[in-house]
Amino acid sequence: IRVFGMAYDTTQEDIQTFFQDCGKIQRVEFPTFEDSGRSKGYCGIWFTSPKAVEKAIELNGQELMGRWLSVQAGKMYLK
Repeated sequence: IRVFGMAYDTTQEDIQTFFQDCGKIQRVEFPTFEDSGRSKGYCGIWFTSPKAVEKAIELNGQELMGRWLSVQAGKMYLK
């Protein structure tokens, strides 16, 4: 999935905690600014099952750290 609209103070741990009830997370791609190490406001999450993806998409529009998240199914591939 792809997650947009995150607060810049959001950490990778915050994201993993927010989505942990959806299913097992295989990997999180969490871009940060080089100078500050802060979040760029978006990330990618790979789950181990399609059902976990469906549950995660149901969290679209939910609030995390005062920001409404946009959660979308994404065509993301492991390298």
